[in-house]
Amino acid sequence: WVPSTWRELADDVRRVADDLRAGGVRKGDRVAVSGRTGREWLLVELAVLSLGGVVVGIDPHAPAEQAAFVLRHSQARFLVTDTRQGLERLPTAARDELVATAVWD
Repeated sequence: WVPSTWRELADDVRRVADDLRAGGVRKGDRVAVSGRTGREWLLVELAVLSLGGVVVGIDPHAPAEQAAFVLRHSQARFLVTDTRQGLERLPTAARDELVATAVWD
């Protein structure tokens, strides 16, 4: 547990939103998030929402085919995951359909 102020949270959300915007996320875009729940997940979720995007949650323990199905059917263009392995476990075809990916580990 690491305490933080509302100001610190807002500043961190702004920084993540700036990074997502620089990566191409725009209003209405679907951004998939897969990883451990925690502060990082919250920052990504709030940043996506602040940009007018849609958060698509993917269970990090879901089979690769199920994660690819969610990506495809949600029309997610971006993926943020907690580990490089979370990204690498996806089928190549699913990764190729994404505009950008990011790892917060």
